Amino acid sequence: MSEYLAIAIFICVSIILSLALGVLPMFLAISKPDSEKLSTYECGFNPLSRARKNFDIKFYLVSILFMIFDLEIAFLFPCAISLSKISYCGFWSMMIFLAILTVGFIHEWCKGALEWGLCSFRTCIVSRVSCFTWLNKIDIRSTSATALAIVITILEIILFIFSIKLTLHFAK
Repeated sequence: MSEYLAIAIFICVSIILSLALGVLPMFLAISKPDSEKLSTYECGFNPLSRARKNFDIKFYLVSILFMIFDLEIAFLFPCAISLSKISYCGFWSMMIFLAILTVGFIHEWCKGALEWGLCSFRTCIVSRVSCFTWLNKIDIRSTSATALAIVITILEIILFIFSIKLTLHFAK
């Protein structure tokens, strides 16, 4: 019975918190509407152009690549949790899975699918520009999807290693 009580309390607190966070800004926010704030805004495109404007394929490509590389963690968490119960075969199958995804990431990177802005990470590495020189050349307004994808992948690897260590710690 206590499990159901904990779930009921969790649901009630979630509903109350959601309603509070949705309703409080309506009362607390200072509203000064003007013509710019009341105009339609859609993903940075001019709302006065024609409705059937071509949509850049980079948006779709980045979203698909994010789905692929983000879902890898969903597959790796169960393996990391049961790492103490699986054998070396299970561990190496996880490593092969990561290697395949890494090869796919490198392929997309070399094909230029992740290049978005003015300076690409790939060309900076190929020309052997130092990291600090490259960082000074980055234009803040032209975000590089390559750098973002690399940071996300590194964070996912760190999270995966941390989850393995945590699982091994609690398995003992």
